[in-house]
Amino acid sequence: MKSILGKASGCPTVAACVAGVVAAMGAAPASASVYQQFRDWVVSCSNGLTCEAFHAEWESPSFRSVLLRRGIEPLAPVTLELVATPNLLAMAGADATVAFLIDDAEVLSVPVKDLRLEPEHQMFVYGDVSGMTRLLSSMQDGKTMKVLMRGKGGSAAYELPLSGFTASLLRVDDVQGRTGRDDALRAKGSNPPPASAPVRDITSLDQLPQSIRVDFDGANAVCRTGEAGQPTVLSGFDFRFENDNRLIGMPCGTAGAYNQPFALYGGKGDTLKRLSIPSMLAGGPSVISTVYNVGLDIRGRELTAFFKGRGLGDCGIMQVWTLNEGNTDTQGPGTVLTLKEQREKPECDGLGEDGTRDWPMKWPIKPS
Repeated sequence: MKSILGKASGCPTVAACVAGVVAAMGAAPASASVYQQFRDWVVSCSNGLTCEAFHAEWESPSFRSVLLRRGIEPLAPVTLELVATPNLLAMAGADATVAFLIDDAEVLSVPVKDLRLEPEHQMFVYGDVSGMTRLLSSMQDGKTMKVLMRGKGGSAAYELPLSGFTASLLRVDDVQGRTGRDDALRAKGSNPPPASAPVRDITSLDQLPQSIRVDFDGANAVCRTGEAGQPTVLSGFDFRFENDNRLIGMPCGTAGAYNQPFALYGGKGDTLKRLSIPSMLAGGPSVISTVYNVGLDIRGRELTAFFKGRGLGDCGIMQVWTLNEGNTDTQGPGTVLTLKEQREKPECDGLGEDGTRDWPMKWPIKPS
């Protein structure tokens, strides 16, 4: 999963970055389970419940962002990502160190050689468990944080506020279902984590069952994307019900400026097939094979799709389905989608501030 930081550039503060990203993606970020600002920090979570909490200042001459990432797996570690300027990357010699100061007190110092460099993203990654535990504890108690690189080539500092950081961790715990568990970041309790997580991100085709991989792998695959026929796995997810029934959602086809098509697959174990998805069309109830900008809510057992008439998000089609376990000929063994709500607004009138809740209802049909 690539960081959402890659979607914003040239904005001086985290607030500006949030505004820019939301404006670019519409009223609600496509295919995102969560996207929420807490003062100077932002939380973003995928459909597979990998979550990021980050602060960014894109005009900074040193580091441009500090991002914490955690997957949904029980006891998953937290990794730290530091996006740097090209000048700072050039300064990062083998002798350099990166120090972290909370309210001017140094709590952690890491040699650059112990950081993983991802040059294509201009990013340093750190994930030592003991070091991250110490840093996270100090960040929750502090007011400001300074990231300082020192070496023979010089020094550079990036200072950022911690206002909203604790609230961001609470939100990550809540989204990932860790509240009250002993593996929570902030909302700790005595409850042990489950043996496994019910959902995960799909980041490579190797994670797909053979029964559906043919739709994505190869030049003739029906869901191939890109000029070279390469699949897009960003935002793909795999949700398992309690009895090994599954729902897999995968980007299928080339995305437009603000609409990413998805295919949905259901079944039991590794035996899955593409679902026919109930929908209200102009002529009445029917089924469709593709939905757009999918959002998954595993607690509410709901799936949403929002086809945007344009990027502003003030027109289009919003649909909500409930997720159930069952066995039907049309929807595959073990997975049933039931259309709960469908709203449509064909007129793009610039009135999108209130979202879709006031759009005309197409389903359920109101009695005349």
